[in-house]
Amino acid sequence: MKQKVDVSRVDYGYWRGRPRGRVYRHRYKEGTLILDIVDPQLKQLVWRGWAVGVVGNVEESEKRINESVT
Repeated sequence: MKQKVDVSRVDYGYWRGRPRGRVYRHRYKEGTLILDIVDPQLKQLVWRGWAVGVVGNVEESEKRINESVT
């Protein structure tokens, strides 16, 4: 898992000749699921798939993993 930060800026225009705005930071964890399908007789990789996404609570993560795999 990687800690990530999403930064966005909102500009409000000018006030008294100065630019006005705000910067928002959102911290989150990003994880990668890698799924390998291996031929058991040849012991060779047949297919590899992966999904990258935000890691939340355990129940939500399991749901997203199952959706990604099917």
